[in-house]
Amino acid sequence: MNHLLRAGGLILAVLVVACGGDSNGPSDNSPTLAGKSSGTMGTGVFSATMTDKKGVVAGSAAIDVGALLCAPSISGTRTKINFVLTFTCNGFIPFTYTGTVTETTSTGVLQGSGFQGEGLTLTKQP
Repeated sequence: MNHLLRAGGLILAVLVVACGGDSNGPSDNSPTLAGKSSGTMGTGVFSATMTDKKGVVAGSAAIDVGALLCAPSISGTRTKINFVLTFTCNGFIPFTYTGTVTETTSTGVLQGSGFQGEGLTLTKQP
């Protein structure tokens, strides 16, 4: 019986090491979406302020692109450099921004609420 307990403890230790022992999202050295960012689309302007806590993203934005003038809330996730964000504006169907992030930019495409794969790059502000 004592051998079974030791073997069980050894198996548990191996599993924790093999799995990294941490399921809290991206590593600390991944670029984040946190902070203020802005960009343009045609003559329209996007600006966003986001938090990024271990890959859980939240924030708010100001968007003025022709027929879409709103101040949406932002929610989404980031896994290492990849992200999926949902922008929710009162009176509009939510739309997504899917792409990748670096230390200085986020680049992706917009889908939904009239967007059909338009590209958008947001540059982090100092």
